[in-house]
Amino acid sequence: MDLPHAIRGLARTVALPPAGPHWEKSLSDSLRALREEMSEHVRATEGPAGTYARLLRDAPRLEPGIRALVDDHRAILAALDAPPSAVVDLERWRDWAACLLADVSSHRQRGANLVYEAYLIDIGEPG
Repeated sequence: MDLPHAIRGLARTVALPPAGPHWEKSLSDSLRALREEMSEHVRATEGPAGTYARLLRDAPRLEPGIRALVDDHRAILAALDAPPSAVVDLERWRDWAACLLADVSSHRQRGANLVYEAYLIDIGEPG
C-alpha cells in the first residue's frame, strides 16, 4: 500500500453508510493502514538520509518550512492515535476524518512545494 491509497481508503470508508461490524472493521483497517503509511512517510522524510536532510543540504533556507512539516507529522500521528472513542456518532467521525484528511493533504502539498522550491528554483536557476 502507499500513502495516497491509504488516504483514499479512509475517505471511502467514512463516506459509506455504516453497516454494522463490517463497517467498523473497515474503518479500523483504514485507520491502521493510514497510520502505517504515515509512519513510513515520516521515516522516509525525517531520517538522516531522508528527504528533509537532502533538502536542508541543498537548500538550507527552507529550514523553517521543513520544521513545519515535521510538526505536521507529530500532529497527524497524534490525531491518528486518538480518534473519537466510539463510532456511535457517525457525523462526529466523518468530521474528524475530514479534518485529518485535509491536514494530510495540506501537508503533502506543502512538502511538494518545498521540493519544487528547492530544486527547480535554487538549482535550476543560473547563478
